[in-house]
Amino acid sequence: MAHRTDNDYLQQEHNTARYFVENRQISWVLLLATMALGIYGYTQMPKRKDPNIPVRVASIITQWPGATAQQVEQLVTRPIEETIAENPHIRPPMGAEFGIK
Repeated sequence: MAHRTDNDYLQQEHNTARYFVENRQISWVLLLATMALGIYGYTQMPKRKDPNIPVRVASIITQWPGATAQQVEQLVTRPIEETIAENPHIRPPMGAEFGIK
């Protein structure tokens, strides 16, 4: 089996890199089209892809060395409960439901 010359190899084999080097205009048009479609796709992409998942459980731990349970309740727990009660997405719980929309 004889070895093929470089000219025979270049004439008979498909070479994508060589094609785009020889046809530089086509490669520039394809590059610009790809960039334009990428920019268009980025601008048309939905802004929020993740669903809105409400938090169903909240846990607060307060460490206040030297304070009594009544002080913690009056100065920490009650203000937090009042602030949470102002939230329009929370309603009184019914059965196994937490009361959060």
